[in-house]
Amino acid sequence: MAKISFDKVQLIVKNNPAKSLISNAREISQKLQLNILGTGIDQALKRNDYFENADVFKVRNENATSNADLFARLLHREEMVFTAKGGACAYTGLSDVQTVKMDATLDTIRYNMTIRTWIKEFALQAYRVDPMAVLFIEVDANNNSYPTYKSTDCIYDYQTNGRKLEYICFRLTNSEAVQLLTNAKIDISNESDLKGDPDKYSMYYRFVDDAEDRIVKNSDGTIILIDSIPNVFKVVPAIIASNLIDFKNNQNFLSPISKTVELADTYLQDRSIRDLSKKYSGFPKGYEPLLKCEKCAGVGFLSGNACPDCTPAGADKGLGFKLRTKVADIARFPLPKEGQQGGIQDPSKFFGYIAPPIDVWNKQDTALNDIETAMNDTYWGTTSVQSTTGPTVGDKHSFKETATKTLSDLQPVYLRLNKTADWAETTENALCDFIGFQLFGATFKGSVRTYGRYYILETPDELMEQYLDMKTKGAPQTALFDVLSKYYHAMYANDQRQLAIKLKLMDVEPFIHQTAVQVQANNPSRIDFFTKIYFSEWLATKDDAFLLQKTKELLLADLTAYATTKMVLPADLLVPPTVSISETIRNAN
Repeated sequence: MAKISFDKVQLIVKNNPAKSLISNAREISQKLQLNILGTGIDQALKRNDYFENADVFKVRNENATSNADLFARLLHREEMVFTAKGGACAYTGLSDVQTVKMDATLDTIRYNMTIRTWIKEFALQAYRVDPMAVLFIEVDANNNSYPTYKSTDCIYDYQTNGRKLEYICFRLTNSEAVQLLTNAKIDISNESDLKGDPDKYSMYYRFVDDAEDRIVKNSDGTIILIDSIPNVFKVVPAIIASNLIDFKNNQNFLSPISKTVELADTYLQDRSIRDLSKKYSGFPKGYEPLLKCEKCAGVGFLSGNACPDCTPAGADKGLGFKLRTKVADIARFPLPKEGQQGGIQDPSKFFGYIAPPIDVWNKQDTALNDIETAMNDTYWGTTSVQSTTGPTVGDKHSFKETATKTLSDLQPVYLRLNKTADWAETTENALCDFIGFQLFGATFKGSVRTYGRYYILETPDELMEQYLDMKTKGAPQTALFDVLSKYYHAMYANDQRQLAIKLKLMDVEPFIHQTAVQVQANNPSRIDFFTKIYFSEWLATKDDAFLLQKTKELLLADLTAYATTKMVLPADLLVPPTVSISETIRNAN
């Protein structure tokens, strides 16, 4: 346990030794927030003086679309980290009663969220857009601890040791200083400096090390200790948001999307140009003959004055034809007389629209798609983050070839998901360790909370093709159960009721991976044979509520009872096993 002497605290507040590190972290965070959240889009574009003047750039900048949708598409798969099946939760050193209390605390840790939901909604966002920020555990007036996200904007200084911190110093806004000083029961009624803009940074700082949580004031370079309380955690209760240490500087941490930022900047600029091009040339140009002004009968004057309908702005005489036509306006042409020239035979030569060229748009759209593909390739490590739909009849590629390609495409995706899950696990356990120690002291030895890794990226069609292929090739029963279970999870991902039923019936249907003919060939007992051939008929008599409520043991007993009633048949219908299964079923019915 290291305590920073007050003399050293004074030097840190005066000199701000990590100033350049944190300043750089803020700049990086602004860039990341721009791309992922769309924050500051109005200041993001750069004018190229060689290609555009000030007016053109102003229009392009005012109508720019952020990259928020781009990153929503790029990152949506990572939701699976928090929804995947599996995972476990345990604590070392706690009794059963203490374990229940720990779980209850973590189930409503902040904003009525579970700790895992908080990791997803706050810690994950910090990991992406503010990697040098800290996840800090606070303690409220009721002695309840809870996690918070402290952005690099409010961090004044810190010293890192991996993701852990030797100390951290926050610069407090006026409102934060008022809150902390009030909680410390310090009279601030005469503190004029704290009565201004509540969001303005004050002269107060909060300094936390392994031993103390102190509030100090920097009064014209003189550092004064205002308040100090013991640090109940015995360590700085915080970790850096990211776990990706910069190869060039081990004090610096990176965002997982850092390698896509340059591509994202290009995408932002190119899309703004594409959108501007559409506005300039996106409207078809209409053409039509001049239509005589009805107001002045084509003279240009009305009652001695310029015609109000056909006189351009600034002119002193009307033109005699309409400046703007309406759909109801009619153009009349004489019909051509036999053997004479004149009249109109093809109106399309006089009326129509000139469509703008779309080749440039097509190329711009293609270029944007190429950038997005490159970003997917960079982040997910594969040329296709979307799985194939499997082989079709007549396809020249075999299922084996298709499945192999799908697997090779998806392996990098599984790796990327596991990297994010690894970060989430270590982050969640670190925060839970702080909270557990604050609740139970030295009795608490650590948390072991793991995430499920049962990701399903293949489509149901692909999994069924894989299952049938494995059956044909005589795969082990355990492997067939695994693939069939995965198929049901993919097929009923959005219907938990049906998923529960299908998974339960996998343990009820006898010889699930064999046909009735295959079962018959194995010379089973009569009851096994009948439960197999009458399983579908029995299932049709049951509703979903029954299947959900009954255990698999009760369902199997009910199936057996149903099949037993079918075994009571006339002697001449009890066919020996040499007779075909289809004939047996037909005679039995």
